[in-house]
Amino acid sequence: MQPRHSLGAKRASEQVGRGSGAFAMHVGGQELPMHDPRFIPGLALTYQMDATPGRHTQGGEMSTWPGMENMPDKYDYGAKGEFHRELVGAMHFVNSLGICQFAYASYPIETWTASYAAITGQEITWQDALRLGERIGNLRLAFNLREGINPLVSHKVPDIVVGAPPLEAGNLRGVTVDVQRQVHDYLEAAGWDPQTCTPRRARLRPRLTTVRISCSSSGHPVAARTRSRVCASSYPRKMHNLTVLRIDVF
Repeated sequence: MQPRHSLGAKRASEQVGRGSGAFAMHVGGQELPMHDPRFIPGLALTYQMDATPGRHTQGGEMSTWPGMENMPDKYDYGAKGEFHRELVGAMHFVNSLGICQFAYASYPIETWTASYAAITGQEITWQDALRLGERIGNLRLAFNLREGINPLVSHKVPDIVVGAPPLEAGNLRGVTVDVQRQVHDYLEAAGWDPQTCTPRRARLRPRLTTVRISCSSSGHPVAARTRSRVCASSYPRKMHNLTVLRIDVF
């Protein structure tokens, strides 16, 4: 019999039962890193809403870039959605360049737009880079939605990790992270539906690039990129033996 600990926290707790799920530190089956949302509350949002959950390397409050201005207090749960959207976009862009997160935090942001220009021959601004990162995020979400993975349903940050109930001693005593407020603000900023997480057409329609992602009946992905002013749909549909997903990106 395969040892339970080799199955990962999620599957092991499902086998053990008896309430052990409350102590299984994972989000969507991904074990959590050491980075504690009670110390960096925005991590709870990243852990839940990213297409690959439970990863501190996917952007968010601990991934501010050098020289970033107007950063809200980490325990201020006012409107932080736009702040988080930009940080996630930045990390997706930098990850796509193959850059280490330590390097991202150590060099001016112009370093990475210059790297992009050196590779592609295309000059871009940092705002362009953030839009490219958001495009990556929308595509990653689209793959998951096609497979029936809605982060609002499939990804839950363990109560212990967000301080529910809060610690009674230590430097993080009394801290409970308001995950739902952060998720609500982020969905609004990202233009994702608050129930289905589907990117809103109004958010996508002004964009110029359409990417069509198909998966054959054998499960092998087939991708083709086209140019279009408006994409007709952001929703999955069947076409013969192909499952086709169309989503506007930019």
